[in-house]
Amino acid sequence: MIAGREYAEKGKPYPDMLIYILERLRVNASAAVCVGDSPFDVLTARNAGVRSILLKHQHRLRTSELGVTPDLIVDSLCELLSLIKQVYL
Repeated sequence: MIAGREYAEKGKPYPDMLIYILERLRVNASAAVCVGDSPFDVLTARNAGVRSILLKHQHRLRTSELGVTPDLIVDSLCELLSLIKQVYL
């Protein structure tokens, strides 16, 4: 599911948007993973109690600059897809 700022009272790094998604999908935070491309995505996931995967970009802020650590870092969408296939297929 994809949701934007219009579904949340407060934007990132507040967890409102992820909580909205979890409620709509009827999924517990412990069973969800948030994939994002910025440290703010990682922080939002942490604030919602969701695991996070950071898609690394050289031009982005480093997660250490915000004091956050993702559960996993991938270098590309291809790498992410490969990991998903390994786990679920």
